[in-house]
Amino acid sequence: MSCVRLVLFLFCVATDLHVGRARMENRQMRSYRQLCPPGCTSCSAINGCITCQPNLFLFLARSGMRQQGICTHSCPTGYYGVRRHNYSICYKCQIENCETCFGQSFCTRCREPFLSYRGQCIDRCPEGMHYANYSKDCRPTVDCMAGPWALWSPCTRNGQNCGYRYGMITRTRDVLESPSPNGSRCPSLIETRCCLMEMRRCVGSDFTTSIIDNMESSENVSNTLLQCSNEHN
Repeated sequence: MSCVRLVLFLFCVATDLHVGRARMENRQMRSYRQLCPPGCTSCSAINGCITCQPNLFLFLARSGMRQQGICTHSCPTGYYGVRRHNYSICYKCQIENCETCFGQSFCTRCREPFLSYRGQCIDRCPEGMHYANYSKDCRPTVDCMAGPWALWSPCTRNGQNCGYRYGMITRTRDVLESPSPNGSRCPSLIETRCCLMEMRRCVGSDFTTSIIDNMESSENVSNTLLQCSNEHN
């Protein structure tokens, strides 16, 4: 009988030790994970992130002789991302003078003043090729590319925004990419339209009134715009 009690006692002690050890390990693991930066699934106090969540890349940032692991959604400039079955990691571009690359041997954008051509960085376009200043690469033909329209200017006439029935408004846009000699020409970069002055008389006159208040119908407005257009053509 005493042997049975001894066995039960030892079994209970062993069980308590196992449960206590498991609880301690769980607490240590939770505390350890709380110290990891966001996105890390495991980390080191010295080297930062060791593994990342499945949708993130592991980027090893060098600081002196040490590498610090960082989990990021996209690789920084000068690096490209590779997704593998168990992890995703950032590798440094191996092409000289490359700023951004797609894979180990294909550069998509070079550091100034170098140009991108067939995945490599060169100092001038080959013969028969033309420099595209917006995309900073070499092409057989470069068409003009205009930017978005700016906002319309205030309605003015002869430098004034009052004193007249109608005036003109103007908007412009810039050339983002200049065309090569064999490329398409640039579209119109300036656009002008007639407009109705808000104030017929300027401040300081006997009275000021809105031109729209004096218009009897939409037909009169159309006639005024037509008069404006005919006079400025």
